[in-house]
Amino acid sequence: MNEQARAHAPGASAPSLIIRAGLFALRMGLIVMLFCAATAQALALPLIGRLFPFDTARVSSRRAGRRETLDVSAGWRILVEVQRVADSVGAQVFAISGTLLGIERHGRLLAHDVDIDVGVNLGDPAMMRFLDALNHHSHLVKVTRTRIGKIEKWLNPWVPALPDDVLVYAYAFKDPEGLSHQPITLDVFVHFPALGYDVHGIDLRLWINTPIALSRQHVNGASLLLPSNRQVYLTENYGDYRQEKVVFENAVDCPNAVNLYGPRCVIW
Repeated sequence: MNEQARAHAPGASAPSLIIRAGLFALRMGLIVMLFCAATAQALALPLIGRLFPFDTARVSSRRAGRRETLDVSAGWRILVEVQRVADSVGAQVFAISGTLLGIERHGRLLAHDVDIDVGVNLGDPAMMRFLDALNHHSHLVKVTRTRIGKIEKWLNPWVPALPDDVLVYAYAFKDPEGLSHQPITLDVFVHFPALGYDVHGIDLRLWINTPIALSRQHVNGASLLLPSNRQVYLTENYGDYRQEKVVFENAVDCPNAVNLYGPRCVIW
């Protein structure tokens, strides 16, 4: 009976090999198509922008109706508290994106921002302790999670395994001092190394940066962990970051945004 099974094993595995080869070919074909679409987009968007200028007023109106402008004082208190929590568990949590831009350009949070952005490295052994501490914080209102989709995972094998597939955690906190009744949103982006870059993102796009080194800085009486090469980081994310731009669409205006790594992004 064993000999019969061995005799039929090659024949039985042939359909499986054919299916696997077909799926591999399909996967590679879709990856190539997405790469070509991303390249075409990168070439076409500047031209389209010149022919049909971006309607910043419409975008500003849409965003204003969707999210409140950040209470800068309460936001700063949340940022300092988050840094305290990170330090208490030994996690290296650092300001990024608009939060870092405000600190570098103005020494405070941006008056027109809508949330606080920080990053934590996937390889940080204290990352889960930090997230757990935030999940049980006394001022937490709610938390939502943005995950990488199954198709995106399949089409991007270079993206490492993330805890529960979460790319970004969005926390809403009450003001620790109770001076503001507006919940403050804190986005915690999981950063991971890929293809020689430091990468983070959401479900529709990724941002790629030169590997980020960190250093402790004192800002407005607070001790914060910030990218030590923040001028490079901000230039990669914003171009001329010293020029204030109140209306900013990160899918279009970020030089380092990778908008196409899945089929949904093409539709978007």
